[in-house]
Amino acid sequence: MIFPDVQTKLDLDKIEKIEELTGDLAKSEEQKFMSSLMEGDKEDIDDSKLIQESINQGLNSFTPDAIFENLIKDYKTAKNIFGPTFLKYITDDEEATLERNIKIPEYQRKVKKIIEEKIDRLKEKKLIDKELRLTEKAFSLASIKLYLDELNVMRSKGIVGYRINRKESHYGSQKDYKDFKKGDRYKDIALKRTIKKSLRRGHKTISKDDLSV
Repeated sequence: MIFPDVQTKLDLDKIEKIEELTGDLAKSEEQKFMSSLMEGDKEDIDDSKLIQESINQGLNSFTPDAIFENLIKDYKTAKNIFGPTFLKYITDDEEATLERNIKIPEYQRKVKKIIEEKIDRLKEKKLIDKELRLTEKAFSLASIKLYLDELNVMRSKGIVGYRINRKESHYGSQKDYKDFKKGDRYKDIALKRTIKKSLRRGHKTISKDDLSV
């Protein structure tokens, strides 16, 4: 089962309904990310896209000098190493513009400054650590972004009944997740758990092997 990669903006008038679905998420730091993404906070959205793409490319750390040096040395090689989408998010420029202008000294200075500022911002927000590696906070931001995107897709298709978070049993303890298997109901899928698993595996879409119930 693969959900299509569609990004639809959530209606703010539906926030209360979504918050009902998210349950115990409201008390966590993840709720702050969710609120900012739902409200269209450009900085958090940009950061989440950059982090998502770095995970997709298997880049678990950010080294500004290495990124910049590869860019100015040979754009095509840099594109093979980092991927065009990552380079777009880290430089705030389109692929065609980067490739055309990267040998121009003035443009190089501009790109270098943007890369350094972005990485400084990620450090300040504790999305990367002192060694410039992605933190758990970064994975949370990226997973919440993916979570909301997938929720949008399902809501647009009228799919209901998905278990968004782990629910508590009658005795107050939390139920364990298990891998989805033949015979399990799709409506019992734990969406947030599934998305986190998919993200950590570097998957760009959710496959049946990622599903948890």
